[in-house]
Amino acid sequence: MFKLTFDGSTNKDLLVKGSLEELFNTTDRSKFVEYPNVFKEVKTDKHHIRNLRYAGLPHGGEVQDGVNIPTYDPVYGGTLEHTIKRFGSGFTYTTMMKTFEEYDIIGDLTRHLKVTQYEMKDIEVAKLINAPTNTTYGSGFDGYALLYASHPCLDESTTTFSNYATADLSKTSILDAYIYFDTIVDDQAQMNPGSPNRLIVPPQLRFTADELLHSPGVAYEQSRTKNVLSDLDLSTFVYHRMTDNDAWFMADTNHDKYGLKVWTAQEPDIRIQDAANTSRNTWVTSQQMFTYGFDDSRYIYGSVPA
Repeated sequence: MFKLTFDGSTNKDLLVKGSLEELFNTTDRSKFVEYPNVFKEVKTDKHHIRNLRYAGLPHGGEVQDGVNIPTYDPVYGGTLEHTIKRFGSGFTYTTMMKTFEEYDIIGDLTRHLKVTQYEMKDIEVAKLINAPTNTTYGSGFDGYALLYASHPCLDESTTTFSNYATADLSKTSILDAYIYFDTIVDDQAQMNPGSPNRLIVPPQLRFTADELLHSPGVAYEQSRTKNVLSDLDLSTFVYHRMTDNDAWFMADTNHDKYGLKVWTAQEPDIRIQDAANTSRNTWVTSQQMFTYGFDDSRYIYGSVPA
């Protein structure tokens, strides 16, 4: 509660106009939000989003003259549901603080409340990236985590794909990741390659990524060997919400089947209302509604070194 006792200065400076030259508050700033660089945002008016997986028809083959053309059935692969959740925060200020406070801290707090809501969403969504090898914050159609060594194909039980590595960021590991995208298959084990466009790294790998991707020659070598990584058209995104300082991801965020999504039903709002009692205090609250997750993770590749 924001009340007169908040001001612990000798002269109650917040109540004396002109006594302060500056209110120093590092939290009074623009919002810091990064998830749209890693997740696709989907606006929705639904409480739950239910998606169904299926595989279409096989390629078929040669048919002898006079013989019936064979017909095939699509393969059902189950459903997956994402449920919108409600998030909120707020503060209360007293009627005397509203009457006597001279520096509009209440206005600052109201503006900052919305900033905190946007940033809370950013922090919440990043939990999926920060726990990519377990299902705590999401699992796909196949029931497995974002990164897994044996994701099954729906209509080809003998074929699996691994988008999970444990290698440090290096020329070799980036090439391995790129080859993964070049050999992606669909749920019938048919080729459906991706074109990765984004290398996602924590701040600690910013300069390593830059050296690997943009050196004219092979990084860390005294040779005239061309740096083939510079031709891969990968941009580096430094994801400040990442908590593992040697993990990294490669993603094809432009692919229509790219899986990481944030479903947003309501952006943060601000509501100001009188307290439901005789205190005459005022409540300022903000709420938003969203959820996040993925259905299929084959167009993101990640490495979590041991």
